[in-house]
Amino acid sequence: MLQVVDIVKRYGGVTAVDKVSFEVAAGEIVGLLGVNGAGKTTTLESIVGLVTPDSGTVTIDGHDIRTDPQRARALVGFAAQNTALYPRLTVRENLRFFGRLTGLSRGEADTRAAELIELLELREQADRLSGVLSGGESRRAHVGVALMSRPRLLLLDEATVGLDVRTRTHMLELVTSAARETGAAVLFSSHYLAEVEAICDRVVIIHRGRVLTSGTVSETISRHATSAVEFTFGDGTRQRHEVADPAADLPPLLARLSTKGGGRAELTSINVRRASLETAFWALTGEDSEAVAEEVA
Repeated sequence: MLQVVDIVKRYGGVTAVDKVSFEVAAGEIVGLLGVNGAGKTTTLESIVGLVTPDSGTVTIDGHDIRTDPQRARALVGFAAQNTALYPRLTVRENLRFFGRLTGLSRGEADTRAAELIELLELREQADRLSGVLSGGESRRAHVGVALMSRPRLLLLDEATVGLDVRTRTHMLELVTSAARETGAAVLFSSHYLAEVEAICDRVVIIHRGRVLTSGTVSETISRHATSAVEFTFGDGTRQRHEVADPAADLPPLLARLSTKGGGRAELTSINVRRASLETAFWALTGEDSEAVAEEVA
């Protein structure tokens, strides 16, 4: 459904996106990951035509976003990181308005808006002005706009920011439903790596504008993540041990510490990190602010 091939985008002397390539199939959820400034938003904006790449191609169901923008954009629902609702329109009016822009008839827009108000649990907010909504309410309505046309390609940039735990879980269920039940291709960008691990089939990790790796979630974890046990001592020193199985390997490590005795400072905390998408991500990007230098035991 989506093919991104070697797109490059420069701003002056800065290369924001550097030969990024990936695909998203119908019915698939792909996570687009990267630290702030990695090039995620520029990539998403290139896909929908808000930004024109300097080179490379983007095709949506075979339609090139540059040479056939109308047909390509008609297939896309995009919820950008910054919410875009008209503050003097109600939630219902915003949904109807954007639905009409995508080509829905008045009746179709009314019906679809009512469906999404129920799905997004916006019944109480439906007839409030969008300008007085909370951040989480605005985010839900914003995603609703992207879903109005039942898009074949759904692009979500930080769709769960500002949502409480219950609402975030519900949003993830809706995203999963869009792929599994309606067959939409979903490109899901998020800083919440646990939710990406939970719902995505594959991930694409970009860093400084380049793709570092792509593959299924399980492949990414097995290739790039390790489990580790970290000890912190009273004098502030830390000791990190990579392990295969934290539960099995922790007792022997503790036994080794106890037999060393001597002048070692008191052990104050133990931090267990299991291999996960998060540990794979930090291993690849090398920007984990909590990473500590490994001390040879």
